Amino acid sequence: MIKINDMITKILDQENMSTILCFIDYNETFDDEKFLVYLQTIIDYSPILKKFIENKNNNYYWVENLNFNIKEQYVIKNEQIEMFDTNTEYILNQSFLTKTKWYVTVLNDTIQNKSRIYLKINHAYCDGYKLIDTIIKPFDKLYSQPIFKRSKSNIIDTIYYCIIGTISLMIIYISTLYSIYTTPKSGIINTYPVININCGVIKLKSIKKIAKKYDVSINSILYTLMAKTWFKYNQTTDVIITSPIYIKKTATNNVFLLFNKIYNENMLTILKKTDQLFNKYKYSPFILCANEILNYLLSFSWLTTILHTKINNSIFEVPITFSNIIGPPLYNYKYKVTNLQFSIIPKNNMTAINFISFRNKININVSCRETVISDKARFLQCYKESLYELMSLK
Repeated sequence: MIKINDMITKILDQENMSTILCFIDYNETFDDEKFLVYLQTIIDYSPILKKFIENKNNNYYWVENLNFNIKEQYVIKNEQIEMFDTNTEYILNQSFLTKTKWYVTVLNDTIQNKSRIYLKINHAYCDGYKLIDTIIKPFDKLYSQPIFKRSKSNIIDTIYYCIIGTISLMIIYISTLYSIYTTPKSGIINTYPVININCGVIKLKSIKKIAKKYDVSINSILYTLMAKTWFKYNQTTDVIITSPIYIKKTATNNVFLLFNKIYNENMLTILKKTDQLFNKYKYSPFILCANEILNYLLSFSWLTTILHTKINNSIFEVPITFSNIIGPPLYNYKYKVTNLQFSIIPKNNMTAINFISFRNKININVSCRETVISDKARFLQCYKESLYELMSLK
């Protein structure tokens, strides 16, 4: 057994963590023999896929699944390419049938020689970048996970971010968490089916023009776009958004959760305020310090139990979780990949906004329980209106 020490798994545990659904399109098909080689290669690279999580005395461990059978972990179906997307929600809503909480569905259109592979996996096994590494690295030795480097700042900015930035973030973070904790809870778990709304793609070139013009990050632009969409759809004055910030590539789920309250203002104002906020996170030591403190507190099992209960009762009442992944170029990949997307199964009343870049475009999927966004058509219209406003800033 291997003890689990990452913060996210210890606080949420496997049952409360989200499930990731990654879908990859190919210009080729996979019969049983070919796919077994594909899947076995991935498992050999990531042997954690043959394990499951067990709770012992409030500690979590990876345990080898002695009954692991690779043929129980996937299914291959024939499907017309025009019908691939109709499988997304069905797969999102299917339960895992084995101790190892992951499963693969392969759709083949043998006439057009196209296929899609859906990999559904519990978040305890990996964060987004670890998942990409798992499915790409075995077939592309040149691939490496993105390295996030801070831009250099002058001495005045450094002092500002280290002192003023850190203090202001502490105030913002604590007040936001307090707001989440004190918000009345219904106590009712939303068990309605999960829906997936595909918002299409955005050309990366268009986003980069806005980023350059206003000296903001692409992440801030996407964050603003979806906040504005939310305001249009729900007619609210503010919204709390949580988003994982990647810390280290050497560990699974080594992320820190940010909680930000965004107010409904005009597009450019939201964009500038959002970017200023993320600059504070980027350049101040707040995230690293807060992460170290929390990990130290979680070394006490009794405190982990308390935080587990308190956080799980509150975190899933946050309206939006936002994920933005830099996808791999896949120019040296063994297989003929044409597209890469992902979605997740959010808990309770959360809405998950999922971005992933692939070559020169950004794919967008929004997932939630069907009662949270009951009118898909109107949500998409709100998104299109917000996207038009955003592109008007170019």
